[in-house]
Amino acid sequence: MRRLITTILSALRVTDIVEARSTTAAAPLIGVHNPHLVVMDWSADHTEGMLFVHRLRRGEIGASHTPVLALAKDHHHAVLEEALEAGIDEVVAKPLSALELMDRATTLIAQARRHLAGREAALAV
Repeated sequence: MRRLITTILSALRVTDIVEARSTTAAAPLIGVHNPHLVVMDWSADHTEGMLFVHRLRRGEIGASHTPVLALAKDHHHAVLEEALEAGIDEVVAKPLSALELMDRATTLIAQARRHLAGREAALAV
């Protein structure tokens, strides 16, 4: 799955892609690389994923505003609600559609950039 995501992101001309096997392995990488987007598998252990996102949102492992896109094996209301309550910005259902992933990823990155530009403008006043 990581290889497919890397291929899709590369098609978007993303050049700096960092992969991790788990949220535990990803946590220290977030602070070092300061990513524009985190893509994570929400089909695995939700507890570990929730802890990771909570730490990210509190600013413990990177910028709290970093958008998070989760890949879920189902799109049931309970799964979506759980992911959104954890702090995930978008959920894409598996099987993965390259077009949907590209659309959601570019939208999240653009929203994050607008948010940061607005914050910087407010600080400059």
